[in-house]
Amino acid sequence: MTTFERNMRHLLRDRDWSPAELGRRLADQTGLPVDGSIRKARRMVLGIQSPKLPDVEDLAAIFDVAPPELAWTDLDAVLSDMSPVADLGLSRGCGAPAGRDAAGGTPND
Repeated sequence: MTTFERNMRHLLRDRDWSPAELGRRLADQTGLPVDGSIRKARRMVLGIQSPKLPDVEDLAAIFDVAPPELAWTDLDAVLSDMSPVADLGLSRGCGAPAGRDAAGGTPND
């Protein structure tokens, strides 16, 4: 199973959506027929059909994630990290040099 497929399944499960619901949302997003969009969504979730770049962009918009996160970031691994910086929107590490507060001083200044 690819990272994309795992992410699709994770995001569907997280939103309590079926592949058919995703297909309906995909049809709304793209203007394509609903039946074809449902079949496409099911095939991508099952790994029968590989997504093209426009598919990844449309699905990322539906799930409200960045396309690279949907295609390449292992969301299960990221979300299993329960530390405060596990949020996908934050970079790892400290935003300020060690021992300094946000104003730039050390704790004893």
